[in-house]
Amino acid sequence: MAVPRGRPQAGSRSGECGRDIGSGQVKIAIGGIKFSEELLHVLYHRAEGCGPAFEAILGALAKARINIPFLTIDGGHGNEERLVFCVAAGDAGMVETLLRQLSLVPQQALSDGDGLSPPALVVRHQVGTLTLFPHRRSYVLLGRSIAALAAAGITVHSYCTSISALAINIDYRLLPRAVEVLHGLVDLPEEHSPFRPDFRIRQLAPERSA
Repeated sequence: MAVPRGRPQAGSRSGECGRDIGSGQVKIAIGGIKFSEELLHVLYHRAEGCGPAFEAILGALAKARINIPFLTIDGGHGNEERLVFCVAAGDAGMVETLLRQLSLVPQQALSDGDGLSPPALVVRHQVGTLTLFPHRRSYVLLGRSIAALAAAGITVHSYCTSISALAINIDYRLLPRAVEVLHGLVDLPEEHSPFRPDFRIRQLAPERSA
């Protein structure tokens, strides 16, 4: 299955550290794991000159003041490229309306974007982002995490890395199960922060003066 992904940051493995758990396996030390709120996951696959430009979609979302907690652009497919973004589930209706206004209609696919000719749009509801931080530029963590989730039957819809964090999008209801799986790979501090956020930050439109 082809999984949309962001470009990993350059780095070496010299900074990796962890705890030996036997059988030649070493748990990778990280600072914490965080769950997102429930999200709408959108994958848009287009070819050059075919379908609305990414700027048109992102501009429409910005104009509507819709926050985008997850965003990747993958251009490594010749003249084809993929945009993947997530928004809060509460913004799903507004986002789907904006996409229809841009003549983008969701299509069905066996997996994210596979077998569809661009322009193609795949929309998934009830998705959540699992964030592991900091990954200390560990490519081992990326590979082991994706492989472990797949072995447990947890579908990865997309993922990306930043300078310090690894973000993986899966079904929202499977976030707790994913942590159980990853506990065999990562070494968390004893007093790590809660997996679920205690509060939510949302951008509000400025008040108009009378």
